[in-house]
Amino acid sequence: MYERIPNKEKTSQFSAFALSHMEAMRLLRNFGLLGDKAGGRLEGKERSYRNIAEHCLVVGMVADTILEKFSEKGYLTAEERQIGVKAALIHDLTKRQELEIEHGVEKGSPKTFLDPEHRKEFISQVLAKHRVSEKDIDDFSLTRLTGDGLLELDEKHIVITTSPRELIRWIILLSDYMVAHTSIVSPQERMDEAQERGEYDELQRWWFEKLYGKQALTEAENKNDVGRILNTRILFFLQQVEDQCRDALEIDAQQPFSDYIKQEIRKRYTFQS
Repeated sequence: MYERIPNKEKTSQFSAFALSHMEAMRLLRNFGLLGDKAGGRLEGKERSYRNIAEHCLVVGMVADTILEKFSEKGYLTAEERQIGVKAALIHDLTKRQELEIEHGVEKGSPKTFLDPEHRKEFISQVLAKHRVSEKDIDDFSLTRLTGDGLLELDEKHIVITTSPRELIRWIILLSDYMVAHTSIVSPQERMDEAQERGEYDELQRWWFEKLYGKQALTEAENKNDVGRILNTRILFFLQQVEDQCRDALEIDAQQPFSDYIKQEIRKRYTFQS
C-alpha cells in the first residue's frame, strides 16, 4: 500500500502550490473539478470530482520538481518550465466529461475512447465547448503523450531531450505514472497495485488485440495476463525516461527516484502543525 501524506501536510502542499498556479486552477474549476462545480452524479450516486483535481495537483508538483531541475541544468527556460507545470496541472482536464459518458450520465458512446483518433476528436470538442483559448489548447497538447501513446511506439530506445516540448511531454507522462491518487510512488508500484485490484478494461482489450492479434488476446485473457503484458510494455519506456532524468540531473543511483522527488517537494514547503 502507498505511503499516505498526512492530511494537514497534504492540505498545506495543495494550498501553497494551487495559489501559485491560479490560471490552471481556474481551468480545473471551469471543467467541474473544483469548487461549487465539482459535484455531480455517477452510477446513480452523488460524487465529487475534486479527487481528480487533487491528483492533478500532485502530478503538477512532481512535474514542477523535475522541470525545475532540468531548467537549472539549462535544458529549459523559466518560461518553458512554467508552461510544463501548467500542462501537468491540467493533464486530466477532460476526465469528468469522459467519465460521465463512460457511465451513461451524458450522451455519447464509451467506444469513443477506444480509438485514439476518436478520443482526440472528443477532447477537441470538449475544449471548444468550454471556449478554451488557443494558448490553453496548445499547453494542453503537451499532455497528449499517454500510456496509450507508449503502446504505439516500437520497442526501441528513446531520447527525451530532443527538444524542450518533447522533454516536457516525457516529464508529464512520467509524473502522471508516479502519482497514484495523491500518493507519490514509482510507476512499477502504481501498476502493481492496479494489477492486484484486477483493473482491466475494454480499452486494454482493444490495445492488446491491435498489438498482438485476436488469438493472442484470447490466450492472454485465459491466463489473466492482458494487463501485465501491456504494463510491461509501458514500463519499458517509463524506465528509460526515469533513467535519463536521473542521469541528466545527477541523482544518486542508489536512491529510489520517487523518494528523491518526495524529499525535494518537502524541502519547498514548511508545514505548520
